Amino acid sequence: MRHNGRKELLVSRINPTRIALLPGQPTVMVCPDCQTWRRVQRHMIVAHRKEDLGRDRRNARCEGSGQRIKVDIELAAWTADWKQVHQEASTDVAASRPTQPTPKPHAAAQPPAVMHMDAASRPARNRLAAHQDQCLDCRSHRWCETASNLRAEARRARKIAVTMSAA
Repeated sequence: MRHNGRKELLVSRINPTRIALLPGQPTVMVCPDCQTWRRVQRHMIVAHRKEDLGRDRRNARCEGSGQRIKVDIELAAWTADWKQVHQEASTDVAASRPTQPTPKPHAAAQPPAVMHMDAASRPARNRLAAHQDQCLDCRSHRWCETASNLRAEARRARKIAVTMSAA
């Protein structure tokens, strides 16, 4: 890998969110020219193309390839600063959301059990259940006029029971 001839970059002058110098992990940084994350080996940004086009070699080499990096600071102090900057950055991202995430809607309530339904509509509902057991249209989930009439009768009986209990 060849040096690109530019003056070396000092780590102390690079924004901590644009370089990762954490111990035990490979060093990576944002290329100053193409603005993509690249590895740093032997204190230089690894050679790369301007655009990632796979194995297409017709693409020109990025001017940031071979840029020298000089570590001019105490690594422990830099790591502590890096952690604080990243903590603040993640807090800023959460604060910059325009709205709060919308919560999931609650699950639909279960229909009331037969014993909990009003007694006034129970005979009509029993006739509807008996009809649905016998009717081929109702068993195949098709529309049936008789079932529709029985449902309406059960609704009317329930409505009358509710108005009677309110009075």
